[in-house]
Amino acid sequence: MGNEQLKELKAHLQDRSILYVEDEDISRESVVALLSHFCPNVLVATNGKEGLDIYRNNSVDIVITDIQMPYMDGLTMALEIKKIDPRQHIIIVSAYNETSYFSKAIKAGVDGFILKPVDINQLWETLSKTAQRIKERLDNQLYRSYLEDMVQQYTIQLKDKSQELAQEMVSDRLTGLPNRIKLSDVLKRDESVTIILLNVDNFSHINTTYGYNTGDEALAAIADKLRQCVPDAYTLYRFASDEFVCLMPEMALEDARDFAQNTINSCFEQAIALSKNIDVRITFTMAIAHGKGWDLLRCAEIAMLETRQLGKNRIGLYRGKSPLETKQKNNIYWVNRLRTALEEDKVVPFYQPIVNNLTGAIDKFECLVRIWDQDEIISPFQFLERARQVGLIPQITQVVVEKAFSSFAGQPYQFSINIMDEDLREDYLVDYVQDAFRRYEVKPQQVIFEILEGASVYASKGSIDQLHALKDLGCQIALDDFGAEHSNFSRLLDLQADYIKIDGMFIRHLDSDPRSESITRAIINLASSLKMQTVAEFVCSEEVYHKVVELGISHSQGFYVGKPLPKIETRPFLPE
Repeated sequence: MGNEQLKELKAHLQDRSILYVEDEDISRESVVALLSHFCPNVLVATNGKEGLDIYRNNSVDIVITDIQMPYMDGLTMALEIKKIDPRQHIIIVSAYNETSYFSKAIKAGVDGFILKPVDINQLWETLSKTAQRIKERLDNQLYRSYLEDMVQQYTIQLKDKSQELAQEMVSDRLTGLPNRIKLSDVLKRDESVTIILLNVDNFSHINTTYGYNTGDEALAAIADKLRQCVPDAYTLYRFASDEFVCLMPEMALEDARDFAQNTINSCFEQAIALSKNIDVRITFTMAIAHGKGWDLLRCAEIAMLETRQLGKNRIGLYRGKSPLETKQKNNIYWVNRLRTALEEDKVVPFYQPIVNNLTGAIDKFECLVRIWDQDEIISPFQFLERARQVGLIPQITQVVVEKAFSSFAGQPYQFSINIMDEDLREDYLVDYVQDAFRRYEVKPQQVIFEILEGASVYASKGSIDQLHALKDLGCQIALDDFGAEHSNFSRLLDLQADYIKIDGMFIRHLDSDPRSESITRAIINLASSLKMQTVAEFVCSEEVYHKVVELGISHSQGFYVGKPLPKIETRPFLPE
């Protein structure tokens, strides 16, 4: 790790506490001395039993433990600690490089596994990742607290209104049911309750088929039907446009599910008759949660999202923290960080060389997007999918086009830029590239646009036309990651691609895996018959490189040829 990263690690650990458990004196003393340089609060134990006692009596952020120790081993201690706090961050240190230990460590939910003798860099990197997770969790807790404070402030303001306005604010005009504001007030009493969140399946079809007036009539009829089947002891709420909430005294999730299945669903077995001789059949997707407070609705919403991923007309139960919660929080973090990077001009292309296997010369580069934030280089795997979800892909592509054109202006090399579905759907790319040619000393023949194989399969006619327009300008088209997802031979003809980039899953073991070689040969033959050049991705070793050349693949790309760098590296490629 660099000096800046070590400084950042030290800053993260200043207010943290570490429990280090190790029975071997020399190892314990040396590692504690290192840890103390970064973290002023290091607690020490010589066995698992002592470590567990210390943990119970102290606030500990990170536990680092050996496995084999007297009285209680490290894995047993880790399991006991996880019973106390399932979110506790634990790092295992052991001289035993065995699958069984890895498996037990994974089941215990540890954050990292370090082999003895302890490699300092691995220790710092593992600690850095763990400290970052702690920071993200604390940031998320602050953000959640902020949102709850905002809701409380809004409720206080409502109480200052007149009684008439207050009644209007807590009732839904269309159905006459209490609305989500009233539900919020009830949940803030902090009483243990069970809720059923009901989402009307395919309700938008009623609006689009019959109109919004009929949709409103259907919602009112659904509310009336729910009143008939829900006991007086339960309370119904209109929660959102096509969502209702049934609030009940606390009960077991399974009992609430039985009520939802046997009572609510049974009430809607018959179609609902509306005006204009319209009959509609209604089904619900339902999510059930129990607990206290406004956060209960968030739990139900999470269960609803997870249930809808499986299909509709289902009932889901919230049983605790889910992967979806973690994913959503992570998405928020990375979207915010990406927006900041775009605003601060920290989104940059890194240039990876591509060698011509016939001449042995580097004649192309692929422009690979990164976030470069001080000494931290962030892979697109962290932010591209999130960028897609919030519509930032075209903005990222434009940044890469501007910086790549500027870097290669007046250069003799070709360079490739990755484009995605969103770039083609926005219908801006051709005009934007034409303008870039006018502003930079770049020839169209230098530019290659790479499109993912999966994206090419589902590309619309308009998208295909844009790719053809780019070719008409003189640019070339490469089909990226070919063979990995949706190989579609007819689309190869539609795209008129100039290059097929063979996916790394077939290349990385090309020198030793006969099946990879057979598939690669088939792709080469296909490309040759279509007069397309080929590029081998993930050329990672001398053996793979020589196999690629032997098979007649025209170009090679991978760490053996050269790593992505922030500047164009023009050194000659000298294979061993």
